[in-house]
Amino acid sequence: MFSNGWTMWSSSALLPIHFPPFPPLPSASILTLDPFFCIMSPLGVPWHPIEKKGKYFASTVKYLCFLWYLDLHIVFLLDKKQLKLLIKVDSLSSSSSTVSRQDCLSLHGSLQHVTFIYKGGHSTLPPLSMFTAKFPNSFSQRHVPASIVDSIHWWKLVLSAPCSSCSLTIQLNINPDIWVDALSSWGIGIVVGNCWAMWHLCEGWHAGGLNQ
Repeated sequence: MFSNGWTMWSSSALLPIHFPPFPPLPSASILTLDPFFCIMSPLGVPWHPIEKKGKYFASTVKYLCFLWYLDLHIVFLLDKKQLKLLIKVDSLSSSSSTVSRQDCLSLHGSLQHVTFIYKGGHSTLPPLSMFTAKFPNSFSQRHVPASIVDSIHWWKLVLSAPCSSCSLTIQLNINPDIWVDALSSWGIGIVVGNCWAMWHLCEGWHAGGLNQ
């Protein structure tokens, strides 16, 4: 963040954001991109004409396939992007043949991007990334394993729901002060604040491979 209130998000493109000063400027004053270009010009960065590829200052802006409502502190996944991703997910899950590494890489990248909205989707990505690593080269084909099908099913459910959004409001950081530990030769213990409890495992509990 610059001292004059400019903020930039780095990715495949840059989106300059200017937070209005407080108290607000007179209605006759208009925020422009000229100060931003003055800051960036010494870096020699080429810019497309703002009319073709750019965004003027506004409280609502489309960026990186998201619709940002800055005044409301909320961001939505664009309907077009959500539908496109749902089709990609469905095509992989319904494939009765084989898939390529490129198919998996493309889907993994898209899902990783939208976990900004779907926070719970982080836990579904490791099976897909591990499956992608098993391809010996870019030309080989593999059948989709059951672990991937389960993850894809979760994504199909959430992507089918309308108005996918995420709050930009800073959440309170709460420490529940909960501690858990387990020892296969003894049992399990839990501490919550000043309270604690423990359970001793019954003798022979691991018979029949239950400790696997």
